[in-house]
Amino acid sequence: MPMAVGCVACRVSRILVAGLSDFWTLADLSAARADPSGTASIVTAINVLKGVAIRFQGAHAPPLDEKSTTRMSKDVISATRSWLLPERPFSLGSSLWFGRADFCIVIGFDNHTSAREWNLMSVQATRVTEGSYFGSVITIGVLFFIFGFVTWLNGPMITFVKLAFTLDDVNAFLVPMAFYLSYFFLALPSSAVLRRTGMKKGMALGLFVMAIGATLFGEFTAMRQYPGVLTGLFVIGAGLSLLQTASNPYISIIGPIDSAAQRIAFMGICSKFAGFLAPFVFGALVLRDLDSFDLQVKAAPTTAARDALLDAFAAQVHLPYMIMAALLALLAIWMARSALPEIKPDTANDEHMIGHIDGSIFSFPHLWLGVLCLFLYVGVEVMAGDAIGIYGEGFDLPLSATRLFTSCTLFAMLIGYVVGLLLIPRFVSQSRYLAISAVMGVLFTVGAYLTRGYVSVGFVAALGFANAMMWPAIFPLAIKGLGRHTEAGSALLIMGIAGGAVIPYAFAVLKQHYDFQLVYLGLCVPSYLYIFYYGARGHELGQDGHR
Repeated sequence: MPMAVGCVACRVSRILVAGLSDFWTLADLSAARADPSGTASIVTAINVLKGVAIRFQGAHAPPLDEKSTTRMSKDVISATRSWLLPERPFSLGSSLWFGRADFCIVIGFDNHTSAREWNLMSVQATRVTEGSYFGSVITIGVLFFIFGFVTWLNGPMITFVKLAFTLDDVNAFLVPMAFYLSYFFLALPSSAVLRRTGMKKGMALGLFVMAIGATLFGEFTAMRQYPGVLTGLFVIGAGLSLLQTASNPYISIIGPIDSAAQRIAFMGICSKFAGFLAPFVFGALVLRDLDSFDLQVKAAPTTAARDALLDAFAAQVHLPYMIMAALLALLAIWMARSALPEIKPDTANDEHMIGHIDGSIFSFPHLWLGVLCLFLYVGVEVMAGDAIGIYGEGFDLPLSATRLFTSCTLFAMLIGYVVGLLLIPRFVSQSRYLAISAVMGVLFTVGAYLTRGYVSVGFVAALGFANAMMWPAIFPLAIKGLGRHTEAGSALLIMGIAGGAVIPYAFAVLKQHYDFQLVYLGLCVPSYLYIFYYGARGHELGQDGHR
């Protein structure tokens, strides 16, 4: 072994002489096998030479020298092929990552190939410094904060439109319907836009579209034109579909896919913290003293007096949404000028990591099962977050309390994200945690059905904890190994967000004819059972021999 290490050390030193100085090492060894034929010697030699602690599960080691040049010689490839590998069979699952301070080279290998015959699957040179990596995560985190704030306004917005436009529950639930259906209709067009603009410019464009939607919403709300209000929400959702289609795969593949749940969980904390704040901010600006206002409207002596009260109530939304539109436009300019690096999904998320060779997007069963899983997940998430206020009204709880129930769900989700960050992937895989979360979802839903009043509402809010890590797990599991289909697959998953339109609307319609708790149980429990199946088994179908 010392002789083998010394031999490989000489070969690595020749690469350094060839022009690639100051290596820092990233090793995705999660699928590596014990192999006496030399793989361990290579890794050990690199570790000894550069003093880099190679960590499993694709962890990133820090750059050694920030002053390294940005030149990448073609000799790196030939030198790696000629000198790094021993002339005997070896087995290395997935990929081995090398890099300098400002470049990383991702080299994918075939399993069971010899040094003379091995196939160089992909070589990707990308500027991903430690600073740009964390800067990118923070930038996307800001976007997710915006997602959360705008998205989770829908909960108190349902209560608002019921009063401002004197609507029943079914028509009030057109708010999430219009918002979430935009994802279904515009996710695939968003994917086509992103292929032309790139992810960064696409995100900036999405922010501009959201600014237009916020302007429309504010104007039509002040005029009390409900169809115009729904149009504004649809346009806001259109901008978000563009942002989501770009940002979710971006944050998934900017680092190792097996730890993507951690990064998405951080994004979720940003999103859900904003969602936790949204009802309080909207409530302080618009929904103050709702119970007394409702009594004033009912006691209005004439229709004109009632309309005057409702006009003044609706007009309170105008200025906040104009300010929101201006901020979104400024953020769009900032995003367009930011240093966010472009990432090419076809090389960063290669098909060969799951044992897949070519084929159309229909040859990835784990993607299509994931689309249905995400559809059902978003449905139950909106049921727990946006529909919880209407659920509480079923027990005749006061409006002053129900308007804040969404924040309770979002607080539970924040706790769930923190727990997920601590546990994944160190103690439990993202797929296993998804299955565990689905079991919790079933238990909390049954608890809500068996209880009444605030206790039942508490079980619904606790679903936020169960739901927290579902999106962070489903999305990377579903897009894993899609290669050149990553953007289209991401768009299909974003279309699944339409579950937030369909399932809550079904709840609003069915609860008019059946017990609302029974309807809630009947919609949520089957959804969680399917999510359990996807986490336990479905995400593996079509990968590495799983059928």
